Amino acid sequence: MLILGLSTGTLKQIVEENGIIQVDQNTGKVEQPSIINQIAVPFARTLLTTLNLARGFSPIDNLSSGRAITWLELTQAFTQICVILSGVLAAIGIAVFTRRELATAQK
Repeated sequence: MLILGLSTGTLKQIVEENGIIQVDQNTGKVEQPSIINQIAVPFARTLLTTLNLARGFSPIDNLSSGRAITWLELTQAFTQICVILSGVLAAIGIAVFTRRELATAQK
């Protein structure tokens, strides 16, 4: 999560340049589309959108300055941060550790 949170600049650059490899240095755009770019750009766009849900929304700022928050804002914060962001991270963890025998004895 920390690596994803700190790499939002890289993800933003991938989305803006529309690719990872074969980017023209003068124009900042991809010269020839490749399969890596076709996979990486939607993946980076999805991650960036998901991470910006938590980054762009902070009801704690209102509370720390003495203002009240509504139940709608609290529900929105819970849904965005606890359900969506945690759900994406859980799905990635499930995909990585599926069918892995982590506690098997090594001979």
